[in-house]
Amino acid sequence: RGMCERTASTKRNAAQIMGSMATLTDPKDLAPYLLNLVPLLRNVLVDPVPEARATSAKALGSLVNKLGEEHFPSLVADLVKVLKSDASGVDRAGAAQGLSEVLSGIGLERLEGLLPEVLANCNSSRMAVREGFMMLLIYLPTTFGDDFQRFLPLVMPPVLAGLADENEQVRNAALRAGRILVISFATTAIDSLLPELLTSMNHELWRIRHSSIELLGELLYRVAGISGKQAERDREAARALFSTVQSGDDSGDADEAAEEEVDEDAENDALISSNLREILTEKLGLDRFHGVLAALYVSRSDVAAMVRQVAFSVWKSIVNNTPRTVRE
Repeated sequence: RGMCERTASTKRNAAQIMGSMATLTDPKDLAPYLLNLVPLLRNVLVDPVPEARATSAKALGSLVNKLGEEHFPSLVADLVKVLKSDASGVDRAGAAQGLSEVLSGIGLERLEGLLPEVLANCNSSRMAVREGFMMLLIYLPTTFGDDFQRFLPLVMPPVLAGLADENEQVRNAALRAGRILVISFATTAIDSLLPELLTSMNHELWRIRHSSIELLGELLYRVAGISGKQAERDREAARALFSTVQSGDDSGDADEAAEEEVDEDAENDALISSNLREILTEKLGLDRFHGVLAALYVSRSDVAAMVRQVAFSVWKSIVNNTPRTVRE
Protein backbone atom coordinates (compact mmCIF):
# COMPACT_ATOMS: atom_id res chain seq x y z
CA ARG A 1 0.00 0.00 0.00
CA GLY A 2 2.86 2.37 0.79
CA MET A 3 4.24 2.07 -2.75
CA CYS A 4 0.84 3.09 -4.13
CA GLU A 5 0.72 6.34 -2.15
CA ARG A 6 1.05 9.67 -3.93
CA THR A 7 3.69 11.02 -1.54
CA ALA A 8 7.20 10.36 -2.83
CA SER A 9 8.69 9.95 0.66
CA THR A 10 6.13 7.26 1.52
CA LYS A 11 6.86 5.36 -1.68
CA ARG A 12 10.59 5.68 -1.07
CA ASN A 13 10.30 4.32 2.48
CA ALA A 14 8.08 1.46 1.35
CA ALA A 15 10.54 0.53 -1.39
CA GLN A 16 13.40 0.66 1.11
CA ILE A 17 11.55 -1.74 3.39
CA MET A 18 11.01 -4.10 0.48
CA GLY A 19 14.71 -4.09 -0.29
CA SER A 20 15.55 -4.79 3.33
CA MET A 21 13.12 -7.70 3.51
CA ALA A 22 15.27 -9.60 1.04
CA THR A 23 18.09 -9.53 3.59
CA LEU A 24 16.07 -9.91 6.78
CA THR A 25 13.80 -12.76 5.70
CA ASP A 26 14.24 -16.18 4.24
CA PRO A 27 14.12 -15.84 0.42
CA LYS A 28 11.70 -18.76 0.08
CA ASP A 29 9.22 -16.93 2.35
CA LEU A 30 9.30 -13.86 0.12
CA ALA A 31 9.19 -15.63 -3.25
CA PRO A 32 5.37 -16.28 -3.31
CA TYR A 33 4.71 -12.52 -3.10
CA LEU A 34 7.02 -11.40 -5.90
CA LEU A 35 4.27 -11.51 -8.50
CA ASN A 36 2.55 -8.65 -6.68
CA LEU A 37 5.58 -6.82 -5.31
CA VAL A 38 7.75 -6.46 -8.42
CA PRO A 39 5.14 -4.45 -10.42
CA LEU A 40 4.80 -2.06 -7.47
CA LEU A 41 8.57 -1.52 -7.37
CA ARG A 42 8.53 -1.02 -11.13
CA ASN A 43 5.94 1.75 -10.66
CA VAL A 44 8.13 3.52 -8.10
CA LEU A 45 11.03 3.13 -10.53
CA VAL A 46 9.39 5.70 -12.84
CA ASP A 47 8.55 8.19 -10.09
CA PRO A 48 9.39 11.82 -10.93
CA VAL A 49 11.43 12.13 -7.71
CA PRO A 50 15.02 10.86 -8.23
CA GLU A 51 15.39 9.66 -4.63
CA ALA A 52 12.33 7.43 -4.96
CA ARG A 53 13.67 5.96 -8.23
CA ALA A 54 17.07 5.31 -6.66
CA THR A 55 15.55 3.53 -3.65
CA SER A 56 13.33 1.37 -5.84
CA ALA A 57 16.29 0.47 -8.07
CA LYS A 58 18.35 -0.59 -5.06
CA ALA A 59 15.43 -2.64 -3.74
CA LEU A 60 15.13 -4.50 -7.04
CA GLY A 61 18.86 -5.14 -7.08
CA SER A 62 18.76 -6.45 -3.52
CA LEU A 63 15.85 -8.77 -4.30
CA VAL A 64 17.53 -10.17 -7.39
CA ASN A 65 20.80 -10.62 -5.52
CA LYS A 66 19.20 -12.59 -2.66
CA LEU A 67 16.57 -14.58 -4.55
CA GLY A 68 18.40 -15.16 -7.84
CA GLU A 69 17.54 -14.19 -11.41
CA GLU A 70 15.38 -17.28 -11.87
CA HIS A 71 12.66 -15.59 -9.79
CA PHE A 72 12.72 -12.59 -12.16
CA PRO A 73 12.89 -14.23 -15.59
CA SER A 74 11.75 -11.23 -17.63
CA LEU A 75 12.96 -8.31 -15.51
CA VAL A 76 16.17 -7.54 -17.42
CA ALA A 77 14.42 -7.88 -20.79
CA ASP A 78 11.58 -5.62 -19.63
CA LEU A 79 13.95 -2.88 -18.48
CA VAL A 80 15.96 -3.09 -21.71
CA LYS A 81 12.68 -2.79 -23.61
CA VAL A 82 11.91 0.47 -21.79
CA LEU A 83 15.33 1.84 -22.75
CA LYS A 84 14.56 1.06 -26.38
CA SER A 85 11.10 2.62 -26.26
CA ASP A 86 9.88 6.17 -26.81
CA ALA A 87 8.91 6.47 -23.15
CA SER A 88 9.52 9.70 -21.27
CA GLY A 89 12.97 10.66 -20.10
CA VAL A 90 11.99 9.92 -16.50
CA ASP A 91 10.85 6.40 -17.43
CA ARG A 92 14.09 5.70 -19.27
CA ALA A 93 16.19 7.16 -16.46
CA GLY A 94 14.41 4.92 -13.95
CA ALA A 95 14.82 1.89 -16.19
CA ALA A 96 18.53 2.64 -16.63
CA GLN A 97 19.10 2.98 -12.90
CA GLY A 98 17.01 -0.11 -12.15
CA LEU A 99 18.81 -2.17 -14.78
CA SER A 100 22.22 -1.20 -13.42
CA GLU A 101 21.23 -2.31 -9.91
CA VAL A 102 19.65 -5.53 -11.17
CA LEU A 103 22.75 -6.40 -13.21
CA SER A 104 24.90 -5.68 -10.16
CA GLY A 105 22.72 -8.05 -8.15
CA ILE A 106 23.00 -10.80 -10.75
CA GLY A 107 26.74 -10.53 -11.25
CA LEU A 108 29.50 -9.34 -13.54
CA GLU A 109 29.01 -12.18 -16.03
CA ARG A 110 25.50 -10.96 -16.84
CA LEU A 111 26.81 -7.47 -17.54
CA GLU A 112 29.55 -8.86 -19.73
CA GLY A 113 26.98 -10.69 -21.82
CA LEU A 114 24.72 -7.66 -22.15
CA LEU A 115 27.41 -5.03 -22.76
CA PRO A 116 27.71 -5.55 -26.56
CA GLU A 117 23.99 -4.81 -26.91
CA VAL A 118 24.35 -1.74 -24.69
CA LEU A 119 27.24 -0.32 -26.72
CA ALA A 120 25.49 -1.06 -30.01
CA ASN A 121 22.38 0.84 -28.89
CA CYS A 122 24.50 3.84 -27.92
CA ASN A 123 24.91 4.28 -31.70
CA SER A 124 21.26 3.64 -32.56
CA SER A 125 19.60 5.71 -35.26
CA ARG A 126 16.87 6.67 -32.77
CA MET A 127 17.60 9.50 -30.36
CA ALA A 128 15.56 8.06 -27.48
CA VAL A 129 17.46 4.77 -27.64
CA ARG A 130 20.85 6.49 -27.68
CA GLU A 131 19.91 8.59 -24.68
CA GLY A 132 18.47 5.64 -22.76
CA PHE A 133 21.55 3.46 -23.07
CA MET A 134 23.88 6.40 -22.51
CA MET A 135 22.05 6.95 -19.21
CA LEU A 136 22.71 3.32 -18.36
CA LEU A 137 26.45 4.06 -18.70
CA ILE A 138 25.97 6.80 -16.10
CA TYR A 139 24.83 4.33 -13.46
CA LEU A 140 26.88 1.22 -14.22
CA PRO A 141 30.27 2.54 -12.95
CA THR A 142 28.70 3.49 -9.62
CA THR A 143 26.86 0.23 -9.04
CA PHE A 144 29.72 -2.05 -10.08
CA GLY A 145 32.55 0.03 -8.63
CA ASP A 146 36.09 -1.14 -9.37
CA ASP A 147 34.78 -4.23 -11.18
CA PHE A 148 33.64 -1.97 -14.02
CA GLN A 149 37.19 -0.78 -14.70
CA ARG A 150 37.88 -3.72 -17.02
CA PHE A 151 35.23 -2.41 -19.43
CA LEU A 152 36.66 1.11 -19.79
CA PRO A 153 38.38 0.46 -23.16
CA LEU A 154 35.01 -0.65 -24.55
CA VAL A 155 32.89 2.07 -22.95
CA MET A 156 35.00 5.19 -23.50
CA PRO A 157 34.73 5.35 -27.36
CA PRO A 158 30.89 5.45 -27.50
CA VAL A 159 30.78 7.92 -24.61
CA LEU A 160 33.21 10.26 -26.36
CA ALA A 161 31.34 9.85 -29.65
CA GLY A 162 28.12 10.81 -27.86
CA LEU A 163 29.66 14.16 -26.95
CA ALA A 164 29.12 15.27 -30.56
CA ASP A 165 25.62 13.84 -30.96
CA GLU A 166 23.16 15.96 -32.92
CA ASN A 167 20.73 15.86 -29.98
CA GLU A 168 21.47 17.93 -26.88
CA GLN A 169 19.92 15.40 -24.48
CA VAL A 170 22.24 12.67 -25.75
CA ARG A 171 25.24 15.02 -25.50
CA ASN A 172 24.35 15.86 -21.90
CA ALA A 173 23.95 12.20 -21.01
CA ALA A 174 27.30 11.38 -22.63
CA LEU A 175 29.02 14.19 -20.72
CA ARG A 176 27.51 12.96 -17.45
CA ALA A 177 28.66 9.44 -18.24
CA GLY A 178 32.15 10.72 -19.01
CA ARG A 179 32.31 12.64 -15.75
CA ILE A 180 31.16 9.62 -13.76
CA LEU A 181 33.87 7.51 -15.39
CA VAL A 182 36.51 10.13 -14.61
CA ILE A 183 35.33 10.59 -11.03
CA SER A 184 35.13 6.84 -10.43
CA PHE A 185 38.43 5.79 -11.99
CA ALA A 186 40.68 8.86 -12.05
CA THR A 187 43.14 7.38 -9.58
CA THR A 188 42.87 3.70 -10.52
CA ALA A 189 42.58 3.72 -14.33
CA ILE A 190 44.58 6.73 -15.46
CA ASP A 191 46.31 4.59 -18.09
CA SER A 192 42.93 3.85 -19.74
CA LEU A 193 41.34 7.29 -19.44
CA LEU A 194 44.16 9.69 -20.28
CA PRO A 195 45.10 8.32 -23.75
CA GLU A 196 41.46 8.32 -24.85
CA LEU A 197 40.97 11.93 -23.77
CA LEU A 198 44.22 13.15 -25.36
CA THR A 199 43.29 11.46 -28.63
CA SER A 200 39.81 13.02 -28.60
CA MET A 201 41.31 16.48 -28.11
CA ASN A 202 42.40 16.25 -31.76
CA HIS A 203 39.02 15.08 -33.07
CA GLU A 204 37.63 16.82 -36.14
CA LEU A 205 34.37 17.68 -34.33
CA TRP A 206 34.70 20.67 -32.02
CA ARG A 207 32.12 19.42 -29.52
CA ILE A 208 34.21 16.32 -28.85
CA ARG A 209 37.36 18.43 -28.49
CA HIS A 210 35.56 20.78 -26.10
CA SER A 211 34.09 18.07 -23.86
CA SER A 212 37.30 16.02 -23.90
CA ILE A 213 39.23 18.99 -22.53
CA GLU A 214 36.56 19.46 -19.86
CA LEU A 215 36.90 15.82 -18.86
CA LEU A 216 40.71 16.09 -18.96
CA GLY A 217 40.52 18.99 -16.54
CA GLU A 218 38.24 16.97 -14.27
CA LEU A 219 40.69 14.07 -14.45
CA LEU A 220 43.67 16.25 -13.53
CA TYR A 221 41.80 17.77 -10.59
CA ARG A 222 40.87 14.33 -9.30
CA VAL A 223 44.38 12.96 -9.71
CA ALA A 224 45.77 15.97 -7.85
CA GLY A 225 43.17 15.69 -5.10
CA ILE A 226 41.49 19.06 -5.75
CA SER A 227 37.90 19.36 -4.56
CA GLY A 228 35.09 20.09 -6.99
CA LYS A 229 34.42 23.53 -5.43
CA GLN A 230 38.07 24.55 -5.67
CA ALA A 231 38.23 23.35 -9.27
CA GLU A 232 35.15 25.38 -10.15
CA ARG A 233 36.63 28.51 -8.57
CA ASP A 234 39.80 28.00 -10.60
CA ARG A 235 37.76 27.59 -13.79
CA GLU A 236 35.74 30.75 -13.10
CA ALA A 237 38.90 32.79 -12.50
CA ALA A 238 40.46 31.43 -15.68
CA ARG A 239 37.33 32.19 -17.73
CA ALA A 240 37.35 35.79 -16.46
CA LEU A 241 41.01 36.15 -17.42
CA PHE A 242 40.34 34.58 -20.82
CA SER A 243 37.60 37.14 -21.52
CA THR A 244 39.88 40.00 -20.48
CA VAL A 245 42.70 38.81 -22.69
CA GLN A 246 40.46 38.18 -25.70
CA SER A 247 38.81 41.58 -25.49
CA GLY A 248 42.20 43.29 -25.38
CA ASP A 249 44.26 41.56 -28.03
CA ASP A 250 43.87 38.17 -29.70
CA SER A 251 47.56 37.78 -30.53
CA GLY A 252 49.53 35.09 -28.74
CA ASP A 253 52.22 37.57 -27.58
CA ALA A 254 49.67 39.87 -26.01
CA ASP A 255 47.98 36.88 -24.43
CA GLU A 256 51.16 35.69 -22.75
CA ALA A 257 52.17 39.22 -21.76
CA ALA A 258 48.81 39.77 -20.06
CA GLU A 259 49.13 36.49 -18.21
CA GLU A 260 52.66 37.33 -17.06
CA GLU A 261 51.54 40.72 -15.76
CA VAL A 262 48.70 39.17 -13.77
CA ASP A 263 50.91 36.37 -12.47
CA GLU A 264 53.51 38.77 -11.06
CA ASP A 265 50.97 39.94 -8.47
CA ALA A 266 49.74 36.45 -7.58
CA GLU A 267 52.38 34.83 -5.40
CA ASN A 268 49.88 32.58 -3.66
CA ASP A 269 48.52 31.36 -6.97
CA ALA A 270 52.06 30.69 -8.15
CA LEU A 271 52.78 28.57 -5.07
CA ILE A 272 49.54 26.58 -5.46
CA SER A 273 50.20 26.05 -9.16
CA SER A 274 53.75 24.91 -8.47
CA ASN A 275 52.57 22.40 -5.89
CA LEU A 276 49.89 21.17 -8.29
CA ARG A 277 52.45 20.63 -11.05
CA GLU A 278 54.65 18.68 -8.65
CA ILE A 279 51.75 16.42 -7.68
CA LEU A 280 50.75 15.81 -11.30
CA THR A 281 54.35 15.16 -12.33
CA GLU A 282 54.64 12.58 -9.56
CA LYS A 283 51.31 10.89 -10.38
CA LEU A 284 51.53 10.99 -14.19
CA GLY A 285 55.26 10.90 -14.79
CA LEU A 286 57.25 13.76 -16.30
CA ASP A 287 56.89 12.76 -19.96
CA ARG A 288 53.17 12.14 -19.74
CA PHE A 289 52.58 15.38 -17.84
CA HIS A 290 54.53 17.30 -20.49
CA GLY A 291 52.36 15.62 -23.12
CA VAL A 292 49.24 16.87 -21.34
CA LEU A 293 50.65 20.41 -21.16
CA ALA A 294 51.57 20.34 -24.85
CA ALA A 295 48.08 19.20 -25.84
CA LEU A 296 46.45 21.93 -23.74
CA TYR A 297 48.80 24.61 -25.10
CA VAL A 298 47.95 23.67 -28.68
CA SER A 299 44.22 23.61 -27.89
CA ARG A 300 44.44 27.22 -26.67
CA SER A 301 44.78 28.15 -30.35
CA ASP A 302 41.87 25.99 -31.55
CA VAL A 303 39.70 27.38 -34.35
CA ALA A 304 36.59 27.08 -32.14
CA ALA A 305 36.27 29.80 -29.49
CA MET A 306 34.58 27.51 -26.96
CA VAL A 307 37.43 25.00 -27.25
CA ARG A 308 39.98 27.78 -26.76
CA GLN A 309 38.15 28.98 -23.68
CA VAL A 310 37.92 25.62 -21.93
CA ALA A 311 41.56 24.85 -22.83
CA PHE A 312 42.61 28.22 -21.42
CA SER A 313 40.60 27.49 -18.26
CA VAL A 314 42.26 24.13 -17.62
CA TRP A 315 45.69 25.50 -18.57
CA LYS A 316 45.46 28.38 -16.08
CA SER A 317 44.40 26.04 -13.29
CA ILE A 318 47.72 24.16 -13.50
CA VAL A 319 50.09 26.72 -15.07
CA ASN A 320 50.80 30.03 -13.36
CA ASN A 321 53.35 31.50 -15.75
CA THR A 322 52.92 30.53 -19.40
CA PRO A 323 56.18 31.92 -20.86
CA ARG A 324 58.26 30.27 -18.15
CA THR A 325 56.43 26.95 -18.56
CA VAL A 326 56.88 26.98 -22.34
CA ARG A 327 60.60 27.71 -21.96
CA GLU A 328 60.96 24.85 -19.46
